[in-house]
Amino acid sequence: MFLDDKTNSWCAPGDCTGKVFVKIRELTSDPQDTSDLTYDDTEDFLRFLDKYVSRAVGNHTFARWKKSHQTKTLLDKISASDIAYTILVYENSREVWEEELFIKARAKTDEERKNAERRHNPRYHKGRGKRLKRYGDGWTEEGRKYYQELLTTFQDLKSSVFWDESLRGYWGEYQIKHYGKTRDDYNNTESDIDEDDDEPEEDWKVEAEESDSDIDAGDMSDGDVERRIRARRI
Repeated sequence: MFLDDKTNSWCAPGDCTGKVFVKIRELTSDPQDTSDLTYDDTEDFLRFLDKYVSRAVGNHTFARWKKSHQTKTLLDKISASDIAYTILVYENSREVWEEELFIKARAKTDEERKNAERRHNPRYHKGRGKRLKRYGDGWTEEGRKYYQELLTTFQDLKSSVFWDESLRGYWGEYQIKHYGKTRDDYNNTESDIDEDDDEPEEDWKVEAEESDSDIDAGDMSDGDVERRIRARRI
């Protein structure tokens, strides 16, 4: 897994522009191509679906859905919109989150943390401390256009041969490796999301929509995150 040196936390691998999963996106140039990407090439993307995009669905929502769709997996439930929006939020806020984590780790008191200099701002949002127009969501025009690009890309990917023939198989391998599933579990009715997952979640909870710089990501619950994602407006 890719670790950030400053925060010692998992980060989605990206290129020099900050865009993540570029190789995965490039697969849509030929929807009939099964690609030569191996499980190792896709594991970070699968982890992103598992730990980040799943919050757009909600674990409890997925668990209820799973009861009546026992042969299906998270890859069937998540939409291209879920993936596109989660990537947008991640890329938009990653530098802000990392800076907050770095400040939090170094600050000795709450006052010191609150008064620490903050240099980074969201990439596709109005930024910290700025008041939004009434009923506005704060996304810039660049952010809206980028979301539409991502949406088209992952609509194509979800309908591709690679998604159906390769990624589904890799998802089974991922479940076996990271959750101790067996092939019998995976092929029968075992849910591929653990509601009581003991693994600490990555701290990605600084929401792009927040305009109050005094709100700390760590104060938000999983329910808050899910509600904010569900209320998205792009």
